[in-house]
Amino acid sequence: MTAGAAFPPLVAKALLLDFDGVLFDTTASVDLFWRRFAEDAGLPAERVLADVHGRREVDTIRALAPDRVTSDSAYYRDRPILPEEIEWAREYAGAVDLLRTLPPERFAIVTSGHRALLTARLAHFGLELPTVTVTADDVSDGKPSPAPYLLAAERLGVDAARAVVIEDAPPGIRAGKAAGARVIAVATTHAPEELGEADRIVSDLGAMAVSALEDGSLRITRRTP
Repeated sequence: MTAGAAFPPLVAKALLLDFDGVLFDTTASVDLFWRRFAEDAGLPAERVLADVHGRREVDTIRALAPDRVTSDSAYYRDRPILPEEIEWAREYAGAVDLLRTLPPERFAIVTSGHRALLTARLAHFGLELPTVTVTADDVSDGKPSPAPYLLAAERLGVDAARAVVIEDAPPGIRAGKAAGARVIAVATTHAPEELGEADRIVSDLGAMAVSALEDGSLRITRRTP
């Protein structure tokens, strides 16, 4: 499947949106954080950067340098937020408008980042936390486990099978599918051929249009030029 493949409309009771790589481009600051971690841990930066997108910090650290995971506060839960993690974030086309117009009971942000970082990034763009968010702080198993998306659906009061997940990374796609949701992938951080498990693939969030139906459901289509 490619980003230009057919896109039959999807109808969903809720949208479950990843943050990094879907709503905002945070690649530069993510890479900076992990390069600093690699240097501190004595690891090759390329090895660390090869598999960090879409996963919780603690899961990456546990896989690459388990000796660094000594407590719930080690490196990830209470670490200082780098100024670059806020200032370097860039909105993908339409992201802020989408977050401002979606009914609060119809969407959640589901991120592998932490609540403090999510809050700071949204505030930088004049946005508040959505009514429902699921962050790395809320689950013991991060993506590709379905736990984050199942929890988001539960908090919204919808069946995950009636929700649509929007993701950019293979671990998140697998998490959404394992939760029973349909998944739209955006080819922002990975090539389309790496996103083949998704039900639909688009170039980015700006290629999609979301409209509300009379029963409150959301209709997702490809945006026409």
